[in-house]
Amino acid sequence: MEKKQKLILWLSAILLAVLLSYFKSVTSADYPVTGTIAVSGEKVTCAFNKISHGNEDLKISLRTDVNSLNGFVVWHKSNAFKYDTLQLKKEKRFLSCSIPPPNPGTEILYQVFLRSNNSITQIPMGQTLQTKFWGFVPVSISSTLTLIFFSGCYSVSVLDYPISKLIQRQIHSQYLRSSRLVCMDYF
Repeated sequence: MEKKQKLILWLSAILLAVLLSYFKSVTSADYPVTGTIAVSGEKVTCAFNKISHGNEDLKISLRTDVNSLNGFVVWHKSNAFKYDTLQLKKEKRFLSCSIPPPNPGTEILYQVFLRSNNSITQIPMGQTLQTKFWGFVPVSISSTLTLIFFSGCYSVSVLDYPISKLIQRQIHSQYLRSSRLVCMDYF
C-alpha cells in the first residue's frame, strides 16, 4: 500500500472516530436534560447535566428575562433520605445555585421549582433529575483510550499481512489434513 493511501486511511479513521464519539455523546443517556418553557409569558431556558467530572460544585442555572421570577431546588444524595433546599439566586439574567460535590460515585437527585406570581412550576414537569459525580479525572487518563485504540490499530495493520498469511496457511493445512482423513475413511 502506498504512503498516500495509508495516510488517507488513517485520516479517515480519525475523522470517523471523532464523528462517532460526537454522535455517541449527543445521543447517549448521559446527554444533559435541556429545554425551554414559558413562565409568565417569558421564556426560561435550562440545561441540567447528568454527569459531573471534577471536584467543583454542581451549578444549577436557568436563563430568564423575568425579573419577578424566583425559585428553589430540593435535593438529596441517592443513598440518603435527608432532603435539603437551596434558593435560586438572581444573577443578571440567570437564576442559579450550587450543590456541594459529594464523594465520587455518588448520585444526587434533585427537583427544580420556579415561583412566579402565585404559581409554582416544576422544571422539567414532574421529573426528578439526577447527576452522577465521577470526581476529577486527568486529561491524560481520559484520553488514553483513544491513544490505545489507534496504537492497537497501527500494530495490527503493521502485523496484519504476516499474521494473516500465517493463519491462512495453518487453516489451509488443517483443512487438507482433515479432508485427507475423510477421504481415507472412504477407501
